[in-house]
Amino acid sequence: MLMDKMTLFLIVFFFVVNLILFINFEFFSKKINIFDEPDSHLKNHKKKTSLLGGTIIFFNTIIFFSINLFFNNSLVDFENNRIISFLFIIFSFYSIGLYDDLKKIIPNIKLIFILFSSYIAIVYDPDLALNLIKISFLEKYYFMNEFSIPFTVLCFALLANAFNMFDGIDLQLILFSIYIFLIFIFKGVLPIFSIIIIITLIFILILNYKNKIFLGDSGAFILSGIIGFILIDQYQNEKIFFSSDEIFVILMVPGIDMLRLFISRIYKKQNPFFGDLNHLHHILKNKFKGVIKTNFILMLFYSIPFIGLIAGFETYFIFGIYSLLYILIIKYSL
Repeated sequence: MLMDKMTLFLIVFFFVVNLILFINFEFFSKKINIFDEPDSHLKNHKKKTSLLGGTIIFFNTIIFFSINLFFNNSLVDFENNRIISFLFIIFSFYSIGLYDDLKKIIPNIKLIFILFSSYIAIVYDPDLALNLIKISFLEKYYFMNEFSIPFTVLCFALLANAFNMFDGIDLQLILFSIYIFLIFIFKGVLPIFSIIIIITLIFILILNYKNKIFLGDSGAFILSGIIGFILIDQYQNEKIFFSSDEIFVILMVPGIDMLRLFISRIYKKQNPFFGDLNHLHHILKNKFKGVIKTNFILMLFYSIPFIGLIAGFETYFIFGIYSLLYILIIKYSL
């Protein structure tokens, strides 16, 4: 009963905090003064737009874990060293993204910073390293051994880049992140924290819909850090969570698009980390002439893997269906 009251208190508290930020958003955005200016290349919004999305997520996360510390870490299942490595990842990814929002870092340098930050967190907390690969439709396990740390670092970096590349139109990455945190709640994974992040994202979603705020690189990176860390932690420690291939199919909407773009850019002798307007969301937006229709189609895409998993389909079947739909959409939308 105490935890129920505590959960209700936290939900109301963070709702009020985010409501205050929402109501006074214009004031805070002018005071902090981090804006994205439109250009004639990749940024086609009509006016300069606040980049406080990542800062708001970071602010809520720090408040939550401060409250968690006050209540002797009773709100999350992490041990002390796991909390420290988690907060280090969050702070590092957020700082890298924020500096990029302010100064524009060369993509290769951003990647190095992401790799280095992930490596430091894993060295501090070695149990975070992915030592075992579990495939749902195979009985055999695959041990990473000496490749466990490099592989885990690569997972963090790929997810960070996938999220950053997926944040190309309004609402998209916010809705996808809400979808992931709903899965966490469904699976009983950090439910209180997941609810708090969803509340935060809903307020950001409304501001984003009104063209008042972007997540920015700070938002894309911090979301990738939070989601990636939770996925790895739960995969390592909870039998009830997803296997490797199930996590892959849940994240494959941004993942496959990133892979296609990397291959396409390398084939054209371009830097795979430099942006363009050839993403799936750009293709759909040009085809259907609107952000709402585009996000609706993408949300249907998001639901395919999870509904398939609930229905008991094997991941290779889900992957095949999704891949076929992806190819058809790309083919008939260009």
